[in-house]
Amino acid sequence: MIRIILNLIIILSVFVLPTYITACIILVSIFYINNFYESILWGFLLDILYGSGNIFSIHFAYFFTLTTLIFYLCSFRMKTMLRVSF
Repeated sequence: MIRIILNLIIILSVFVLPTYITACIILVSIFYINNFYESILWGFLLDILYGSGNIFSIHFAYFFTLTTLIFYLCSFRMKTMLRVSF
């Protein structure tokens, strides 16, 4: 149930809130929900809608997708190191 509510909050924030707030919500939800694989799709949606392709004067089109993928993969290790399981 909490997974559905967080997905609804994220889809609403994608269209209403600025991208940095949406990215923070996605990153927090990665650590809050176990195996939150939808975050990669939300990062891809952010890239499609708002990605300019120019990050730090370098042409990189999939910044949010790569960021969420890295945080998703690192979250397993961080959760075990912190001994946090929600």
